Amino acid sequence: MVSIIRRGKFSVKDNVKQQVAYASLMLGLWLPKGESVWSYVYEEPVMTDLKLNNRYVDTKELSDYAIQCKRNGDYAEAIGAYLRTMNACINKTHHIPVAHIRGLFKVLLCVNEFALAFQIISTVYADMLNTARAVDPQEKMLFQQYFSQMIQMIVAVVDDNNYAWAEAIAKNYAGSPSYAMQKSNSEIKENLNPIRANIKQIYGI
Repeated sequence: MVSIIRRGKFSVKDNVKQQVAYASLMLGLWLPKGESVWSYVYEEPVMTDLKLNNRYVDTKELSDYAIQCKRNGDYAEAIGAYLRTMNACINKTHHIPVAHIRGLFKVLLCVNEFALAFQIISTVYADMLNTARAVDPQEKMLFQQYFSQMIQMIVAVVDDNNYAWAEAIAKNYAGSPSYAMQKSNSEIKENLNPIRANIKQIYGI
């Protein structure tokens, strides 16, 4: 497969930072749109403007590619593939299937961007609960599960200095037995401190 991101002379870590920054920018455009931007049920794949192995691929193939990149530890490529997948969906159908958001959520956990991951899952889950449109019960169950896991993990890290939850969640979604945490404990806690304050204010936990 040919890489879909411009790597230039950046290090692997810088490539990830670059893609996380891009993800944050795109999510800043999508998340405020509310429930109208999401598709909560299965939608047929749409074609993208991206070529892999010298042929144009659809969003199903591109998201499958993202999953494989994640399992191989190529997190920058996985984030880029998910963003291209979701951009193609919104351009063609005006909706982003929440299955793709779940995929991006998992990659962000792998690179220990826990605050951005929580922002995604909590926002989309709230939109899901507030929508009048049809919601796949399986999707609702998964988002509820992820939301609960994240709340427990954030409280454990910030209140108790217990990083086992964070490591377990990241390893679980990495899908690789050789996975290693990408950030130090101090970096993880610094990332989560503002989110912990929001959780206490909003949810009373």
